[in-house]
Amino acid sequence: MEKKGRPQGSKTEFSKAWFLEAFNDVGGKDALVRWVKASPKNREAYYQMVARILPKHTTIDMVARDRQELTHRQMVAMCIEFLTANGYTCMLRADVLPSEAKDV
Repeated sequence: MEKKGRPQGSKTEFSKAWFLEAFNDVGGKDALVRWVKASPKNREAYYQMVARILPKHTTIDMVARDRQELTHRQMVAMCIEFLTANGYTCMLRADVLPSEAKDV
């Protein structure tokens, strides 16, 4: 059976520049806000779109300042501080943390 659509991993013609141009042509942010507020169905569709484009998981690579050794607890605290300062909500799963960090 032949699969339809583009091959997995291939690049699309769609680009950020193309999307932004089209977005601005249809009224930009103001038009989007009006559309979302126009009905509960539009609001639900908007949140579904946002949920699809936001990253589900984020990985943070850290390098210790001045090459000092940091405990896992200190690294987690630094990540939380950085993320919350940038508007993210942090949820930690205790089942994936080392035992020393479970009470963070």
